[in-house]
Amino acid sequence: MSVINSVTAVNAATMSAAPPATAVSAPDNGQIAAFNNLLFAGTPQGNAGSLTPSQMLVQQATILGTTVSVDLGAKVAGAVSQSVNKLANMT
Repeated sequence: MSVINSVTAVNAATMSAAPPATAVSAPDNGQIAAFNNLLFAGTPQGNAGSLTPSQMLVQQATILGTTVSVDLGAKVAGAVSQSVNKLANMT
């Protein structure tokens, strides 16, 4: 019997048929409020938001422009470094 099989046999022998059940109490209102404060910190609650659809489109266009700029910069940097590596390896 290999070492792995003996360890598996020992682990299977020590495991019980069903894991022990733990009692979970229902959260009180204080715990719910604390969780919501941590989850939604800094965001408005209950309202769909204070931005109009046109403002949301402007924000989306700004984020898209930033993403495309970073991607283009990374591609240019990759092409430049690849060209430099090719030139360095030619000599």
